[in-house]
Amino acid sequence: MNESKIKRVLQSYLHIVIAIFLGLIAILEGIRLRHELPYESFISGPGGYVFIVGIALLLFSLMSIINLQRKSLKEKSKNDKCQSGQESMQGNLAAGKPQNLFPTCLSFLLCIIYVALIKPLGFTLASIFYLASSLLLLRNSKKITILTCIVMIPILYLGLPAIGISVPKGILGF
Repeated sequence: MNESKIKRVLQSYLHIVIAIFLGLIAILEGIRLRHELPYESFISGPGGYVFIVGIALLLFSLMSIINLQRKSLKEKSKNDKCQSGQESMQGNLAAGKPQNLFPTCLSFLLCIIYVALIKPLGFTLASIFYLASSLLLLRNSKKITILTCIVMIPILYLGLPAIGISVPKGILGF
């Protein structure tokens, strides 16, 4: 296996392996905390929060694996359709094209705006603003962005206090 192929595989899959590892550690730590620090319910203590973070990391990993498989199948079908003399789709790095840093800089700017908006708007509204902005920056459809924000509002507004996490409330009280 040549060096560039190894590098490509590591770039594609290393974050998934790390997320699975951290997710398993978080789940085990959540279970340990549950037995060490008993609360009324499993979800209300710190063990429940850590356990939920671990589950979220594992779900993120599963979604990443599914997306990589879908991309692989799409590229394979595209390459099969291409004639032997045509250049296959390899992406900007493989083609030697320079990377566009504007989305990265915009992402950092969104983080700064998010942190600045937490105190005046409150955690929930600032988080929804950041989520919607990031999803649109990642070129998700408006329908998916709106649906994701609608799902996240009750999770942030009701879910965090339910597991004992207090967040800053803004001018609208949430």
